[in-house]
Amino acid sequence: MKPHDEEGAMREYLCEFKVGSDYPYIGKTLKQAKLRKLEGVFLASLFRGSEQFTPVPSSMVIKEDDILLFSGDITRISSLQKTKGLKIAAHEEAGQFQYMKVIEAAVTPRSSLLFRKVKETDFRSNYHAAILAVHRHGKHLQSKIGDIVLKPGDILLLAVGKEFKKETSRIDFYFLSQLDDSLFDPSIRKKGWTSLFLLGFMALLVIADILSIIEAYGTAVLLLCLLKIISINEIKSFIQWNVLVLIASSFGIGAALANSGLAEFIAHFILNTFAPLGLFTMILALYLFTNLLTEFITNNAAAVIMFPIAYKLSLIQEIPLLPLAMIVSIAASASFATPIGYQTNLIVYGPGGYSFKDFLKIGIPLNLIVMAVAVSAVYFVWF
Repeated sequence: MKPHDEEGAMREYLCEFKVGSDYPYIGKTLKQAKLRKLEGVFLASLFRGSEQFTPVPSSMVIKEDDILLFSGDITRISSLQKTKGLKIAAHEEAGQFQYMKVIEAAVTPRSSLLFRKVKETDFRSNYHAAILAVHRHGKHLQSKIGDIVLKPGDILLLAVGKEFKKETSRIDFYFLSQLDDSLFDPSIRKKGWTSLFLLGFMALLVIADILSIIEAYGTAVLLLCLLKIISINEIKSFIQWNVLVLIASSFGIGAALANSGLAEFIAHFILNTFAPLGLFTMILALYLFTNLLTEFITNNAAAVIMFPIAYKLSLIQEIPLLPLAMIVSIAASASFATPIGYQTNLIVYGPGGYSFKDFLKIGIPLNLIVMAVAVSAVYFVWF
C-alpha cells in the first residue's frame, strides 16, 4: 500500500538516514556518491554533530555518522536501504523492541503531542513505537525528526512493537493504514521467503506420505523458532484460545442435542409441517434448519446434528439420501450471518473491529443467495 494525499499525489515524507562505517563513499563528495540525483528523492539537509547544512552543496564530503535527511516518495526513500552503509536512523531505536509492523497515523487536534518536539515526548517508551518518517501537507520539513514540533494533521510512519495498542492511542492519532513492512526492514522479506519455502517443503513431505500433517507443520514451526523468524511468545499470542474453546464446546452441544432425541423430533416436525407442501418446500425447510443451526455452532457440529435428520427423511419419503446430504453440507457451510458461526468469522471479528450487526447486514443476503442457488440446483438436478 502506498500513502497518498487526498488529491491522489504521493505524499512527500521526511526520513533520516545514518551513514555507517561500511558506506563505500565515506571521504567522497555527495556528487560522487550520486546522492543529489536520486529519482523521486531530494536530499534536504545534512547533519554532522550539532551542525546543519541546508542546502547541501554537491562538494560536501561524506563522513561516518552523518545524518542525511531525504524528502520525497516514501517507497523510493525506503529503497535507499539497499545502499550498503545507509540505514534509516530510527531502525536502531525500533530494534530495541523488535517492531512487528509499520503503520501510518495522523496526529489529532486533541493529541498530547501537539506543539512539542518529538525528542521531548519520550515517544518510544510511551507508545512502544518509533517514528520512521514525517509528512506535513504543503510544507518542506528540514529539521531532524527529533527536532520537529508536531502539529495537528502531521502524518507519521510508525514502526510499532507488539505492545503498541491502537485503542489506547486513539486520542493522539487517527490510524490511516498499515504499510508493507518490507519497505522499511529488508530482513522481513527474507524471513517471508524462508517461511514460504518451509511451508512448501513440508507440504511436499505430506503429499509424499513421508510425514503426517501434524508432524510436518509441527516441524516447520520448530524450524521457524530455531531460525528466529518467530518466537514462542509470538506463537502464543496468535493462538485464538476463545475460538478453540468455542469449537470444542459446539461439538459437545451437538452430541447432547443428538443424544437427547431432538434430531428425531425435528425430522418428524419437518415431515408433518412441510412435506405436505411439496418436496421443494421440504428441502427448503431442511436447508433453513441446518443454516440456522450453523450460525450458532460450528459447521461440523451442525452437519453432525442434521445428517441423521436428512437420513430419516430419505427413508420415510423414499427419496435418495445424496441430495439431502448435499443440502445439509452446503447449508452447514454457509454460516455468514454471525461471527460465532465459523472459526474464520471469529478470527477476523476482533482484529477487524466488526460488530454483530456487520455480519447480519452482509451475511443474511449472502445466506439467501446461497440458499436459493443450492436448493434450486439440488431440486432440479436430482429430482
